[in-house]
Amino acid sequence: PCDFESFNSDGVNTNLYDLEGTPFILDISAAWCGPCRMAAEEVQMVQDKYEDYDLKYLTLLFEDTTGNPPDVQDLKNWKELNGIESAPVWGGSRELLVYSPIDIEEGFYMTALPTFYFINEDMRIISMLEGFSSEMIEQHIEEMLNE
Repeated sequence: PCDFESFNSDGVNTNLYDLEGTPFILDISAAWCGPCRMAAEEVQMVQDKYEDYDLKYLTLLFEDTTGNPPDVQDLKNWKELNGIESAPVWGGSRELLVYSPIDIEEGFYMTALPTFYFINEDMRIISMLEGFSSEMIEQHIEEMLNE
């Protein structure tokens, strides 16, 4: 996946490739999106369930409830509202999105919200899922961890 710098809910700048060596789910969401909010309610549960695999569930919130890029307080509110304790939540913007799968080296392709990328410890995208489905997320995680 493309690398990018972002800020987390503590206001600290981080890079996606800081997660190299750890399998993770990249959940691209917007605060105004109903299915994104449904997915967010399960973030901590998923992260806890796969704790033995050191799986991280990273949410990249690219818009706040008004459609603007989020700030640190928006990220904190998202975590609190959804009971997210240890899973990272980062802020982003539409600049991280691309609208053609050909441009995947420059950003993240998506046509639906939320969009999930399943990325292994070698920073290789294993699969992608558009839209929220608990069962499909579990299936993609199992496939990634059993690869």
